[in-house]
Amino acid sequence: ETTVHVRFVLQKECPFGQQFFLTGEDPILGSWEPSAAIAMDWSEGHIWTTEQ
Repeated sequence: ETTVHVRFVLQKECPFGQQFFLTGEDPILGSWEPSAAIAMDWSEGHIWTTEQ
């Protein structure tokens, strides 16, 4: 089995105090369950990222 690392990047502004989450069908992405979604990290320029 091969491990693949993927970096998700989103450039999108949202209201202060809110954030973006990543979800999907695969269990690693939370199986479409909002409570299991992956929080994305904010950086300057309204760049949101997460690496799996």
